[in-house]
Amino acid sequence: MGKDMKTDNGIKWTDQQAHVIDTRHGNLLVSAAAGSGKTAVLVERIIEMVAGRNSRGDRIEGSEPVSVDELLVVTFTNAAAAQMKEKIGQALQKKIDEMMAKGEYDEHLIKQMTLINHADICTIDSFCLRIVKEYFARVELDCAFGIADDTEMKIIKHDVMDQVMEMCYEDESVVPGFDRLIMTFARNESDSAVPDIVERIIKVISSYPEPKKWLAQAADAMKFAVDTSSTEEEKRREVMGLPMVRTFADRVYMMLRTADDMVRECQKYATEAYGLEAYGLRVDKDVELITHMLRSCGGEDDLHVDLFELRDIYRSSLRPEGLKMEKDAQGRSICYAFDRFVNPGGGADPEKKEFVKSRRDVYKSIIDDIVSVVLDVDDILRQAAMTEPVISSLLKLTELYMDELMKVKMDKNMFEFHDIEEFAFRILCDGIEDDRAVPSEIGKEVSRRYREILIDEYQDSNFLQEYILASVSGHGEDIHNTFMVGDVKQSIYRFRMARPDLFIEKYDSYRRLGDADIADPDIDGNSILLTRNFRSEINVLKTVNSIFAQLMRREIGDIEYDEGAKLNSRFAISDGEGMKEPDDVDHGSVSEFILIDNNMREADVSEEYGNPEVEANYIAGKIRDIVDGSEPLYVGSGADRRPVRYKDIVILLRSVSTASTIFDRVFQEKGIPLYIESESGYFDAAEIRTLVSMLSIVDNSYVDYDLAAVLRSPLVGLDEEELAVIVGEYRSRYEKNGTDWNARLYDKVIDYMDTHVGEKKHAVDRLWEFLRMLDYLKKNKNYMSISDIIRYVLDTTGFYWFVGARPMGRRRQANIDMLIKKADDFEENSKGVFNFIRYVDELKTNDLDFAEADVVSENEDVVRVMTMHKSKGLEFPVVFVSGLGKEFNLMDTRSNVLVHQDHYLACDQVDLRTRARRMTFFKRIMSKNIVAETYAEEMRVLYVALTRAKEKLYMTGCVKDADKFKAACDMYIIGDRMNYASIMKANGYAAWIYTALRYVGECDHVKSIEVEADSFMSPETDQDEAENMTVEASEAKLDKELYDHVKNGLEFRYGYRHSGLKSKMSITEIKRLQAHGEDAITPDILTSREYSARSEVPIPAFMSEERIVHGNEIGNIYHKIMELADFSGKTVADAEKDVDRVFELGLFDELYRERIRPKKIYKMIHSEIGQRMAAAGKSDRLYRERQFYMMMKPGEIMSSLKDCGDETIVVQGIIDAYFEEDGGIVLLDYKTDSVKDASELVKRYHVQLDKYADVLEQLTGMKVKEKVIYSFCLDTTVNL
Repeated sequence: MGKDMKTDNGIKWTDQQAHVIDTRHGNLLVSAAAGSGKTAVLVERIIEMVAGRNSRGDRIEGSEPVSVDELLVVTFTNAAAAQMKEKIGQALQKKIDEMMAKGEYDEHLIKQMTLINHADICTIDSFCLRIVKEYFARVELDCAFGIADDTEMKIIKHDVMDQVMEMCYEDESVVPGFDRLIMTFARNESDSAVPDIVERIIKVISSYPEPKKWLAQAADAMKFAVDTSSTEEEKRREVMGLPMVRTFADRVYMMLRTADDMVRECQKYATEAYGLEAYGLRVDKDVELITHMLRSCGGEDDLHVDLFELRDIYRSSLRPEGLKMEKDAQGRSICYAFDRFVNPGGGADPEKKEFVKSRRDVYKSIIDDIVSVVLDVDDILRQAAMTEPVISSLLKLTELYMDELMKVKMDKNMFEFHDIEEFAFRILCDGIEDDRAVPSEIGKEVSRRYREILIDEYQDSNFLQEYILASVSGHGEDIHNTFMVGDVKQSIYRFRMARPDLFIEKYDSYRRLGDADIADPDIDGNSILLTRNFRSEINVLKTVNSIFAQLMRREIGDIEYDEGAKLNSRFAISDGEGMKEPDDVDHGSVSEFILIDNNMREADVSEEYGNPEVEANYIAGKIRDIVDGSEPLYVGSGADRRPVRYKDIVILLRSVSTASTIFDRVFQEKGIPLYIESESGYFDAAEIRTLVSMLSIVDNSYVDYDLAAVLRSPLVGLDEEELAVIVGEYRSRYEKNGTDWNARLYDKVIDYMDTHVGEKKHAVDRLWEFLRMLDYLKKNKNYMSISDIIRYVLDTTGFYWFVGARPMGRRRQANIDMLIKKADDFEENSKGVFNFIRYVDELKTNDLDFAEADVVSENEDVVRVMTMHKSKGLEFPVVFVSGLGKEFNLMDTRSNVLVHQDHYLACDQVDLRTRARRMTFFKRIMSKNIVAETYAEEMRVLYVALTRAKEKLYMTGCVKDADKFKAACDMYIIGDRMNYASIMKANGYAAWIYTALRYVGECDHVKSIEVEADSFMSPETDQDEAENMTVEASEAKLDKELYDHVKNGLEFRYGYRHSGLKSKMSITEIKRLQAHGEDAITPDILTSREYSARSEVPIPAFMSEERIVHGNEIGNIYHKIMELADFSGKTVADAEKDVDRVFELGLFDELYRERIRPKKIYKMIHSEIGQRMAAAGKSDRLYRERQFYMMMKPGEIMSSLKDCGDETIVVQGIIDAYFEEDGGIVLLDYKTDSVKDASELVKRYHVQLDKYADVLEQLTGMKVKEKVIYSFCLDTTVNL
């Protein structure tokens, strides 16, 4: 440890950390660098505040202990809140135990152990939810409101948007200009772009406290105070006064500075000394132009960039159009800026010639980028006038959608968390004045509960959250009592509307405290820096510092990577000017930047590999080398030092969605265990796609692509050739003459089986089994839950165990378990295979995917792959930051409408007659601003990724041609630090890191390595390895003992025989089994299916004019009526109401209504058993449609199966009705069978009712005194 450490009972805090813990008065912002112990310090601060002590354990004069429930601690995630609460509880208990050991008793501390469970240590969402539940009446909410899940809300939003669009189509006055709006953004005869734009606007404004105010400001943003009578100067001033234009203009200054540096570098070499005098004449004019442009901007202290003036200067410096080259009195050419170079002659220095030419191209492109944006001011205003009505209509449509959506949410009493935040704001705040929240009376009341507000991860707050927490600060006395901790360099949630500028504004304006400075509680705030990193080795820290000292700057993201931002190790010491790492400690492994050249040069490499595959192969090879290969890597220190294991390694990617499949396959081939953490991809998992397709064809076998998917899947196992034969044979028989060209695949499969029945072919055998399973499921799907259908498929095919045997089998099985769970959850509110398939399709259509199941524990020895975002807050001994060669995603800048939090909206100008599009001045400006913000975010994401490494950092990037890549980067290298253009002209992380390390040069903490792909991607390499392995295996001596052990294991037979029963059975199946003996063990699926020659193509039932009435469906309807029947009904008309009520549910086809006899319902209700049921119902002793599950042994089902060991069968069933009467139970079962006398019913169902009676007696502990069947056919009861 460094000498600035302080000790308290073995816990060591740096001076910086102790200062944070001990500073108790005023607003305090803590800028905590990566790995600086932020969470530990925050927890310790809370503990010591509760104890009334400082970091050394001493009592603080004039500072009373606080109760833990007097603190509001806001964390970023629920997991973080739970961990913090647990840590505080453990620390409190430890203090109490220590005091008890000394014979001391602190009643206050002991009380905190009770209060900790009720302390407000939570996320901002949880806090807002608590406030809204407490003061729901203030915002006119129902107290029973709920939070909708993302899936449900996405579907609701989709439906509401459809309704809003329909309203506008029917009546354009609802949103004036709606037709023009649709015509402007419609593409390929689709209006889907408009709802997408509305969703993007909603996402942006959801982080604002007054979203409708934002919409109003956006509508006014493109209305100018100038008109045709205004002067040119007035118009220019108006345009330049717009915030988005000013923001861009400030960046233009930095671009000019870079161009100026480059042109002056060229001027050094474009001289007679290098034979480049002809170049020099032209470069001198370039210097004059760029110097003039820079001077017009003023200085950094008085910056006033005028884009129009820059364009004027540029135009006036170019050669007038048509003017030929002339010479002056001395015979030298009269040049203008950016005149074409002429041949300097044979005496030119070739190296300097190429340098000047290439650099001139670069600075010319910089200037062109600036002036190409600027249009004549009248054109700009004309564009604004043309796009303003479209934007206005779009904003009105957005407001209408917001209102309609809120109506639906209020009606359903279901909301999103951002709604809850908005409600909380309205409860706690009376508005905003001078950018400050004005607390309401409730806000002041709530603020009196809290002595301090502590906000973790403050860099990820947004405006709405800022105002909410400001409304409850001050403790009702308007004091400064907010503690904020975070690291703006790790603000990576811009896509969630985080506002790092909130942190930066305080970082810049708060008073910076040194280690010995005392905070001033009366000023706006104080700040403390935590710069020591306790996570990483020195070489990792020096690598991070080297890269970001070049990259991070004020002009991009408002962050300057200065001495205060630099990471210092736990060993660092101060040398008076800053912190320095000592030489007498181990600095750890050298970091590596590996640039992989995918420009395959070897002639014998015929296959072309994509960059992700090449990079995955390199990383897999490197991991194999460091774990058990030629380059062993050790981690840990002292006695804990050991060889690296797979579980020590993580691969961080910007996105895992595209590369995950490649990494999975490559690592599997290399024999390296890999686990990929993702937030999506569930519905794309092969096992889930297969089962969903199976459900689809159970619902409708004529869905060709789902049937084809199932036939090709392991569920059936046909190959492409077999599938082609099925289709080809059908075509040759029926489609030649065009009589059956539109047949579906299912018809072709049935025809194939008709033709080849009984033949010994793989396809016939597989289809035989499959079709019997499919027939069974189609026949019984209305009586089975969706999860039962899935389980039946799994049990019948063994698919669950098949996927379990594949790579990542546990995850695949967990995915299937999740599907079953989701099916059960779905059926709590809806029923039917069709509806479930539609639900899944809705999820996929609306991009509501799930993460695959997480089955890997923390200690499992696997290499992990995760996104850079996902890695935030984690640490790993060995980190591969990979995919660095991939270009940045700038799709946000290419949308038809750009939406910006501060600059509102900008769109293209569209000629509705010709459909010609033209990017407007404002859209171009906004696009460039968004690019700059995106680059700033990417910079912070990279910082998070690199700072995850504890001991060894690898940075890998694969590019198509390394020489071209390096030449493009080298173009911008000038001076002693990366310039603005070298950062903004880069297209990916690799360019940043390569260029930064070029400035760093040779050093002892990081090295750059270039690897050619053909050195490790050669097919011969793998072939040689395989041959060597084969030879070694063939020469190996056979281990007889091992052979016998394996043989015995394979031939082992379990001592108990399997019953042959399904693991889950219904009472009906048991009844059938007991009635028919062991022959009935084989389910319907195994009975023979008769195939006969086809005479014609079958017509689906829904296309047939003949409507078939199924008897079992009539029985279902009678059962549903009796489940809902009103036993107090007096007349047949009341029974008719019972029937109507059931059909109004929409569960049954109206075709059946005429088959239902209300009079039979009436007779049942007024029968002797019906009246007894009515009497029981009045005292809540009547139970209808009760589902049950119980466990049975095979021997209890069939006496012949008593020797089947401890096997258990899940038995399920539904009891139609039972009621309690005179201390016993009366069991009732409804039957609609068409019978002539009661004895037939007794014969059919006595076994079933006996089982029901056994179940009821086990479940209730009461005796079943009567077993009764009520026959709707005979209108009478039958006692058993």
